Amino acid sequence: MTSRSTATTTAQPTVLDQLAAALTEVGLPVRTDPRASSAGGVRITAASDGSGLQVSWEVDEFLADDETRTGQRADVMETMNLALGDVLTILGWDTHPWNDGELQLIVGRRPLRCGTRSGVLRG
Repeated sequence: MTSRSTATTTAQPTVLDQLAAALTEVGLPVRTDPRASSAGGVRITAASDGSGLQVSWEVDEFLADDETRTGQRADVMETMNLALGDVLTILGWDTHPWNDGELQLIVGRRPLRCGTRSGVLRG
């Protein structure tokens, strides 16, 4: 008689899942659904050319739709996209500014040396 294993197989998290979890852990709202959302926050999508994941900041629809605040909207998005690049680097992700800084391209994680933490810069 053969016995069957009752152990369940746990799916390994994808890079997108790991990235979304890391950004959520630091308190950022994350959107991975490719459909448009009215809420602002971090948007993660796959690059169309397969080169990695694109990460960008989206503003809430109230700011996005307010034609009297277009300058403010552009400044907020630029600042948050630059900050995202810094946060992702601190968290150990290999990021590259893309499309004139409108988004960050994530190509993977940087390898950590034994005994170091991600984000700890040593000079």
